[in-house]
Parts: sequence; structure tokens; C-alpha cells
Amino acid sequence: MYEFYAQNFEDVVLSRVFRDQEAGFYIDVGAWDPVEYSVTLHFYQRGWRGINVEPIPALHARLVAARPEDVNLNAALGAERGSKLFYECASTALSTFDPDNADRLRVNGETVTEHRVDVRTLADICGEFCRGRTIDFLKIDVEGWEPQVIRGADWRAFRPRVLVIEATKPETDEPAWQDWEADILGADYLFGYFDGLSRFYVRREEAELLRHFERPPGLFDGFSPSELFRCARALEPALAERAQALAVRALAESERDSATAVLADAVARRDAAERERDSAVAQLLATADEGKQLRASCARLESRLNRTLDERVRRLARRGRSWWRRLRDA
Repeated sequence: MYEFYAQNFEDVVLSRVFRDQEAGFYIDVGAWDPVEYSVTLHFYQRGWRGINVEPIPALHARLVAARPEDVNLNAALGAERGSKLFYECASTALSTFDPDNADRLRVNGETVTEHRVDVRTLADICGEFCRGRTIDFLKIDVEGWEPQVIRGADWRAFRPRVLVIEATKPETDEPAWQDWEADILGADYLFGYFDGLSRFYVRREEAELLRHFERPPGLFDGFSPSELFRCARALEPALAERAQALAVRALAESERDSATAVLADAVARRDAAERERDSAVAQLLATADEGKQLRASCARLESRLNRTLDERVRRLARRGRSWWRRLRDA
């Protein structure tokens, strides 16, 4: 499963359109960051390649580092070629050519710096890099500068199959497409879908693509936002530690069970030995009692025998004296 990165699931919708297309080509006007909120990174990871247009030098450098196989242009697009004063907002994606927007950013506490940037046209970019190539989708997100970018295109010579254009005023849900949609429809594009932030169009010659815009992103698109992947990756070390701890615990429990079994066997042996000891002691006590009784019987027998002998001796003595008197008198 590939990750998705766009802030409002624009890449999910586009992935539905190009689900079975292994390779393709895109143009991202106002690319901003190569990862965060990127509409094109999902496709780059799938093997697609394209053009990223970004006027802020630091962000352009990040695109160059992260997308070496893309064409990365440090420029802005407009209705005509030249240069123009650009209001760069350091901490947000709201840099703009509109001085009123720049003033609102300053009121909101943002740091805004002004510098001139090169301005090219979409027709110029396509003429240099896209001749003989099918442009599968064009995404435009330039904080209120969309009408100028659209008017600088050659919609007859270069016809992206799908357009994704930010359609509300910066940081609001207030519609802004009335300033440029007539140009898109007039170039034979058909409206397909509005996601609350951007509007999607398909070229009339591929009107069958409209079927892909009949429902918003959902369960059957099989997507998971990039933030969930990041959370999952962040949890991997903890999950690995938990798995290791569970394995250690299982081993300890096994050793405990083994020790418990050994202890139970030892206790059983001890109990058996104690029973044998008690039996032997009982037998010994019984034998001792029998010996005592035998000794008592022997003593009684000896006493009787002695009395009998004494009596017989006295009788013999009396008889002897009697015989002696008889012999003496005779």
C-alpha cells in the first residue's frame, strides 16, 4: 500500500483515476514541500515523474534534494513572462503575489519578506519540457494567483487530462473559482468534483473519466493518510521492544514453570520421605514397645522360676534334714 500526503486527499482522488496506470507525468504549480501536503509524492513513489514549480528558494532546494528525477523549477508562473514582487511567508504555505493577502498575513503575526522572482508562463514550461508528452494531471495551488497561471497556458497545444485547482480564497472556504472557471470551461474542460478546497476537471475528449469523481475519498479507495504511516513507523521501535519484552517474559515464565515443577517434585519427594520416616519411627516405636513387653514377660518368668527353684531347694533341704535325723536316730 502506498502512502498519501495531500492535505485534502486530492492524491487519493487522482489515484482512483489513474489506479491502473504504472507510469505517468504531472505538473505541480506551487509545489511547496516535497513531502508535506504534497499532491504528487504518492505518484513519484509509484514511479511517475513530472515538473515541480516553486518560487521559494529554500523549498526549491528541498525539492531538488528529494526529487532528483523530477524537473524542479525555481520560478513562478503568470499570465506573461517577466519578474514580479513576491511576498514570502516563512512559516506557512501562504506566500503570495497579492499585496492584500500579504498584509493579512502580517496582521496575523506572520513574517513576510518581499523579493522579486522570475515569472514564466505555463505555456512556456510545457513548450520546453512537455512536447510529445501526455500530461496526466496539472495541479495549481498558488494562493489566489490561479487566474494568472491559467491565463498563461496554451490549452490547445497542451491539454492535461485532469486539472486540480485550488478554488477558495486563502485560509477560507469562500469561493474563488468565479475568477477563472470560465477560462477552464471555455478550453473544453468538464467540471468533475469539488472537495471543499480544490475543483477537479477533465478534458472533454476523455469525458469518461468523470465517473471517477462520483464519490469522495472513502473506504474502497484503500488509502491510509501519511500521518498514520508516520505514527506506525514511530511506534515500530516501541513495538519491537514490546515484542522483545514479551519474549523475555515468556522465557521467564517458562523457566518459572520449570522451576515450579522441580520444586513440586522436590516437595513430593520430601513428603514421601517424611511419610517413610514416620512409618519407620512408628515401626521402631512398635518394636520398642514389643521389646519392653518381652523384657517384662522375661522378668516375670524369671521371678516365677526363681521362686519355684527357691521353693524346691527349701523342700529338698527339709527332706535332707529329715533323712539325716532318721539316719542319726537309727
